[in-house]
Amino acid sequence: MIGFAADGFPIYGSYIYDSETGIYRKVVSGYILKDGLRGEESDTNPGGAYDGVYRADWEWMDAGDLDKCNGMTHKRSVWILCDGSYPLHPILFQRLYGCILCQMST
Repeated sequence: MIGFAADGFPIYGSYIYDSETGIYRKVVSGYILKDGLRGEESDTNPGGAYDGVYRADWEWMDAGDLDKCNGMTHKRSVWILCDGSYPLHPILFQRLYGCILCQMST
């Protein structure tokens, strides 16, 4: 644990214990960088290839360990993890009003 968020939830580093393999490993984000081009450049579109610079370059695929808010539920408690991948920091308001409510209902 590296600290606490303003809402009191613990913030952990980027490694978790994997009970299936018996080793510690880096968590995997559920966001995937989109393939291809953003389209023609305009006032609302920077154009060019998806390279991860913009939030819209990423697509939520639920392909990793972390939820949309860069957290996870472990042993019936919510963890926020700083894993070094997109999003780099927890999305606090989404976590407070979105993901936590979804996790608590499951």
